[in-house]
Parts: sequence; C-alpha cells; structure tokens
Amino acid sequence: MSVSSEVLPTTPQSSWSASSFSTSKTNETANPIWRTSPHRISKRACTCQNIHQSAKTSEAYLMFNLDRFDKVYTRVTHLSMNQKIQEIAELVIRKLRDRGYELFHFVGKQLTMDDKRKKEISILFLIPDSNDQGHGHRILAEIMICSQPKNKNKIENVSSRFIEDYQDWISIHPHQYYTPQTDHKKLMYTLPQKKENRRWDEIMNELISKIQSLKSTLIINPQSVIPIVTKVTKYLKNEERLIVYGFEFELVYRESSNSKIVLHKAIRIGFKTLPVNTDFGSDNNNKNSLDKSDIGAIILLEIQDNQVKDTLVMYKDDWPIVHTYKDNIPPPYLEGLKGFVVKN
Repeated sequence: MSVSSEVLPTTPQSSWSASSFSTSKTNETANPIWRTSPHRISKRACTCQNIHQSAKTSEAYLMFNLDRFDKVYTRVTHLSMNQKIQEIAELVIRKLRDRGYELFHFVGKQLTMDDKRKKEISILFLIPDSNDQGHGHRILAEIMICSQPKNKNKIENVSSRFIEDYQDWISIHPHQYYTPQTDHKKLMYTLPQKKENRRWDEIMNELISKIQSLKSTLIINPQSVIPIVTKVTKYLKNEERLIVYGFEFELVYRESSNSKIVLHKAIRIGFKTLPVNTDFGSDNNNKNSLDKSDIGAIILLEIQDNQVKDTLVMYKDDWPIVHTYKDNIPPPYLEGLKGFVVKN
C-alpha cells in the first residue's frame, strides 16, 4: 500500500511502550544496590552543588551533569549511555534548569534483577533539601531505562517523569506516521454547546463510538481513553488557555521497529482548539473564529490485535516529545541510601 507522510514531527528512536515498565514496587530486589555521583550524600553543603569555576555557560552545566549521570549509569550497568539515553537525560536537565535547578545529585539502581528478559534501570535527580531528615535531599525527576539482556542489552525504551506529576511519563517519539493516498477518510466531531446541557461522559461515549467507526473490529475500553481525553482537554484550557471545540480523527500507519515493510495501525485524534476568549455570539464570529483554529494536541491510539495497546499524547509545542499517562506506577522513593549519607 502506498502511503504519504503525515505532518507529525518525529525523531527516530527505540520502540516506545509504557506497558513494558513495571507497575509496582514488588518487582524490585529486596536490597537494591545504589550507585551515586557524587559518591557521598551530605546533609550539609553537599558536594553535588560544587562545579569547576571555569564552567559558566549553560552548555558547561549541561555537560557537567551529563558526565555525572553517565557515571551512575556506567556503575549500575557497566555500559556507557548511548544517544537515546543521553537525549532524554539532556531533556530533563534542560527542563529542570528552566525551573532554576542547575546541579544535581544522581543516584541509580537496577530493578527486576530476577527477570532475564527485561532489565530496568532507575536514575533519580536529587537536590539538597534541609527539610529532609533522612537524606538531606529530595527527588526532582526520574529516568527509567528498559533493556533486553538476551538481545545484547538492546534499549527497549527510555522515559522520564517529574515528581510533581509522576503519572506523566515523557519520551522522545520513536516513529513516523503515514496516511494512505487513496481510500482515506478523516472524521470530525464538534462538541455540543453548553446550552444543550449534555453530560461529559455522554459526549465522550459518543466520541468513542465515532472513533470505532474508523475500524469496525476495534475494541476500545472507554475507561482507558476517556480520562486521557479529559486530562488533555483540561490541560489545554488551564495551561495553554485554549478551549477544545471539537476533534478530528483518522486511521494512520507507522513502520514496524524491526522492518520498514510491516505497518502498524494507529488512530490519530486531533484536538481542535481556539483561544479561551473566543466569541461565539454570531455566525460571522463563528466563521472568523474557526478560521483561527488550530490542533492543540494529538492523541495516538496504537493498535495491536484489534485493541488499543498504548495511548500517546503529543502537545503542539512539545513535538517530538510524547506523554503517556499511567496511574498504576507509584512515585519514585529513596530507600537503602543510608550508607551513602554523611552528616557534614
């Protein structure tokens, strides 16, 4: 089947599947072996805040932190980080620096050591915190690296999350998506106006039904999709000051991770948005407003065996970064680091 490229900016990466991460603490070893950089964790004037005097630029801080991160990763895995891991580490460092954090204490450990099919590495970004009595530090972010020991430790996926929203897993999107040149349809759904007094769950169920019409054999669990549609809609309104007035959806395809011939199906849901102060008072206003509409976010429902395998979210200004929202993975925590902690 001939295909044409869809306008979804992407960066070639390893295959992403949030479902490959462990969903609870039970998969961790009883006594995980931590590795740290710097080696000692001080409750007062920790050396993690020291940097060479010549490092004055943002790039110098970036490389300094990447070097610390690589030391922890190497100590845990006996391997050097590759480009995929470095890209996520750099992304997290830059985002934290935008929030005012420049230097970090890195601690890492290997999870699921009894699982020969999958190896998980967790590396945490810490900063000093005098209010923490146990370690004198608190967690800002985590990077999770999943590899396949039986396949020469091939990196399966790399993802990160920030502690304030630990259900939001962030990665760099791995695939290019396509639409067929022929026999392709894009459906639209406009949200009812408030005066129609429709319930949100009723509207969402109607949306799910219309999406399923793209692929009659597709099974969608509303409870796994509706909360994400709701979350994205609220985020666009509260954070981006955009109202969602409708959706567009279509069936798209992506290349397999292992072959450029095999195509996997996905449903692309575009959030049609307008500024929150848009005036819908007249037909002319409506027409003028719709001319200014934009796609504020995209949800990709990746399909396998006629079911939704993964739900990925891409915000307009974040491409090629994707978000996967998981409520069954607990936040990271510090335990077993006492041996590295010194009082001064």
